[in-house]
Amino acid sequence: MSGLYTTQDLITVLTRFKRLPQFFLTYFNQQLNFETDEIAFDRVNLHFNGLAPFVYPTAKGRIGRQEGFKRIAVKPAYLKPKHVVDPNMILPVMPGEQALQGSMTNAQKRNAVIAYLLQKQDSAIENRWEWMAAQAMLNGYVDIEGEDYPKTRVDFFRDPALTITTDWTSGNPNRNGLDDLKDARFLVSDKSYSGAVIRDWMFGQQAWDLFWDMHKDELKDQMKTDQRGAETAITRLTDGLEGIEYIGRIAGINGAGEIRVWTNTQRYKDENNQLQYIMPQNAVLGLSQAIQGVRCYGAIMDGRAGYQALPKFPKNWEDNDPFVEYLMTQSAPLMVPVDPNSSVLLKVAP
Repeated sequence: MSGLYTTQDLITVLTRFKRLPQFFLTYFNQQLNFETDEIAFDRVNLHFNGLAPFVYPTAKGRIGRQEGFKRIAVKPAYLKPKHVVDPNMILPVMPGEQALQGSMTNAQKRNAVIAYLLQKQDSAIENRWEWMAAQAMLNGYVDIEGEDYPKTRVDFFRDPALTITTDWTSGNPNRNGLDDLKDARFLVSDKSYSGAVIRDWMFGQQAWDLFWDMHKDELKDQMKTDQRGAETAITRLTDGLEGIEYIGRIAGINGAGEIRVWTNTQRYKDENNQLQYIMPQNAVLGLSQAIQGVRCYGAIMDGRAGYQALPKFPKNWEDNDPFVEYLMTQSAPLMVPVDPNSSVLLKVAP
């Protein structure tokens, strides 16, 4: 067999595989690496709607009052998927491929197993990034908990008013989904630092069924399902992403601006191997790019990584008595919304 892979070899192998498509992470398009094992950020009041004071041309300039801030610091939980490299492992055969493993040498089998396990670890880590981004936008906080990590809530201090409970079930005579979305948009514009405008709405399937039941008659002439011009960006967001469906655009009604609508039925396997929805199916999430999400990564506290801040660090090593070869990928992530008040969650049914 060939020797151990270097980190650069592993990264090179990794880049040969297609990344899992993601949605929530597209709202986190900035990145910060921290050279310590702690991620720290300041929550600053960033309302830039003040007016410059009038003064005489010969008067001294006035020193502006600095806004207060809150510092948040957390040691992110590590992600450390780890596997034993077993050349006798039976690899899944993709459609169109032939089962060639029987004709491979042991060294070739080992390389194929490492490539497969590396892809599996990479997918698990990026799935967790997506989950963290979704939780930050849905709740305004992320609860981190694991078998070896006590439950810790990283709170981004979204205004509590931006988690709204309403009733869209048929038993409520006053239900009006369009009014609820319009009111939520105005609330976000008032609460967000930048006056964010919510144009994108992600529905759980139950919430969409209730919404369509309420408004199908008035929406049948307003709903546009084409993806012309700027809508090609939406196509890129959803192409190949299982569990997310672009429904269309709803033109402005009753003074509300045009909105874009998706449904989300994405599911993931939790620590108990049970399928869970990444988004509550009885809820609606309003999204704005003004959230300015940042992908933060703490330093990898591993000498072979040089204690650097890296999004992912794969490594390969051996124990000799008895002989076991291991493969592991490490990451210390936290997905941080700069303006958490640029998202709003409506819980619309029990």
